[in-house]
Amino acid sequence: MQSVFMNWKRYFRLRHFLKTVRFLVADQFLPEYKRRDKSLVLVKTEAIGDYLLFRNFLEQVKKSQKYHDYRITLVGNEAWKSLAEAWDSTWVDDFIWINRKRFVDDADYRKSKLAEVRLEGASVVAQANYSREVIWGDSLVRASGSEQAWGSIGDAANDLPVFKNIADSWYSHLTAEPGIPLFEFDKNTAFFKQFLGIETDLQFPQTPDVWCKPAQMRIGLFPGAGEKIKQWPIANFIELARRLSEVHKEASFLVLGGPDDFKLGEEIRMGLPQVKVENLCGKTSLPELSKLIAELSILITNDSSAYHFAAASGTPQVCLLMGRHFGRFSPYPISRGKIIEIYPERFQAYKQNPAECARITQYGSPCTIEEIGLDAVLNASLSLFKDEISTAR
Repeated sequence: MQSVFMNWKRYFRLRHFLKTVRFLVADQFLPEYKRRDKSLVLVKTEAIGDYLLFRNFLEQVKKSQKYHDYRITLVGNEAWKSLAEAWDSTWVDDFIWINRKRFVDDADYRKSKLAEVRLEGASVVAQANYSREVIWGDSLVRASGSEQAWGSIGDAANDLPVFKNIADSWYSHLTAEPGIPLFEFDKNTAFFKQFLGIETDLQFPQTPDVWCKPAQMRIGLFPGAGEKIKQWPIANFIELARRLSEVHKEASFLVLGGPDDFKLGEEIRMGLPQVKVENLCGKTSLPELSKLIAELSILITNDSSAYHFAAASGTPQVCLLMGRHFGRFSPYPISRGKIIEIYPERFQAYKQNPAECARITQYGSPCTIEEIGLDAVLNASLSLFKDEISTAR
């Protein structure tokens, strides 16, 4: 079995390598670059959580002395299109949306999107992503044609070093950060401090939705995650909800998630016939999901976008983490509200040396999500109910 896994891993690495080489050649055939004065293109093609840790800097850019009179275009991942257009249109003049899968699988689509970026005629282009991706973000920066291209020197976590080194040459300015581990929001702060040439007073990500303790107890469960290795066993979610309902008989449960999580939601609902459970997976837009999370008594979630939604709104939450990317995407060093982050018990020993732990968990974790015990999550959840007021840490 291990041999089969390694063979598949090598296959996907080779496939990625060949695609990257092909794109390095083919992406050069674009329309002529015609520079437009005071035109800024910002590139952000990562997932929803990454966007939530980035979006507040759009206002900083638009209000800055340096770019206040620029036309700003955001090239973003269409996965969070509804959020950005609802929340950030005040700070962004135009959007170009990228479907990440089509961008690597459909040659005509890729060419059309690269051409669309080129035709912006950006006088300045910037990508704040620390672990850059040559196929996505870097290729869009190159396609812009701008001689003023800002990026982070970052690391090669998402690409072979040889490709990162090639992509480094597409930037006129590569920013550095003050050491590791550094939380992703703080990485963005360090980038925009250098890009804008000003200090920022942003302390943590925020959304328009702010937590307000509901009159009736509503417990949110988010059983999905972007990867299965980050999903706590569904049987544990069912047993946790059952025990919480025994302590708080008046509580209702909302199972939240995307369309792919609907079956998980049904499994939880069907597993708790005597408990008030509503499966809303796939039934809400992203702005509606954000608002729902801000209206919960508490949220219990895997390491997912919900973790960052709740942190931004200040909703009390328990987040279950396997430990990957320690110090970068978790734990939150500061937040609007109370967060209890639970790691496998065995992971506590690694946390004693944060810098070494960040290095070890850059690509994976020595622990699994299944190692998190039910009692630890139950006790953490019950402790949040005792807090009458949510306070920032």
